[in-house]
Amino acid sequence: MKVKLCYASILMMVFSSFLIGQNLVPNPSFENLDSDQITDLLADTSTFNQQLDHWFSPSNCTPDIVTPLYSPNYFHPNLSYGMLQPFDGNVCTAILAFPQICPEFIGIRLLEPLEINASYKVSFYLGVPKKTRGKKNTSEEIGESFGILFSEENLRWSKKKMPISKPTLGCKGMTTVVDNWKEISFIHQADRPYQYLYIGNFSRQWDLNTKYFFIDLVRVEKITLPSENRKR
Repeated sequence: MKVKLCYASILMMVFSSFLIGQNLVPNPSFENLDSDQITDLLADTSTFNQQLDHWFSPSNCTPDIVTPLYSPNYFHPNLSYGMLQPFDGNVCTAILAFPQICPEFIGIRLLEPLEINASYKVSFYLGVPKKTRGKKNTSEEIGESFGILFSEENLRWSKKKMPISKPTLGCKGMTTVVDNWKEISFIHQADRPYQYLYIGNFSRQWDLNTKYFFIDLVRVEKITLPSENRKR
């Protein structure tokens, strides 16, 4: 117990020494939308793009918008993709990561390009429902194909033609938490002036039992590391 407390204290000291800048993700918790009356899975990409401020689907597969009225009992309760209350506020999104059906992604234009050689804390909250289509989900490693892709351009693609086989920041070694939220976090040093961010599964293969993920509170924040701080 003392070891755990000591480790937690060290982490708090390290992170408290960072200087954290503005979140470059507009509408990070998906709260700004045209209508909070969405009750079911979205049927087309244009609806998602029109409803949420700033966010869009880069492919022809449609993410979902989870509002207080959302009830994803698609056709039949046993075929439901599951439900999880938003982590932050009253709205979040949900995406299908299974490439054999139609892999879904969410994308956004950052408020400004990343500064080359600058360090950023990049994070989002990932949620997994108890069941997906009648099958119980279990805690499991997410894998490197699921994560965040940065781009200098506004990428668009179809189900059969994804732009890349793996993300800039993959979730290798990270595990899911069933019926709850988990922060997925990275420290990223920008090598190019990226201004677009995408989240999803960037592989045509998917071995996890979990196929439907909830996403909330996306952040990209410039940080000054302790070593950089001392140089100033």
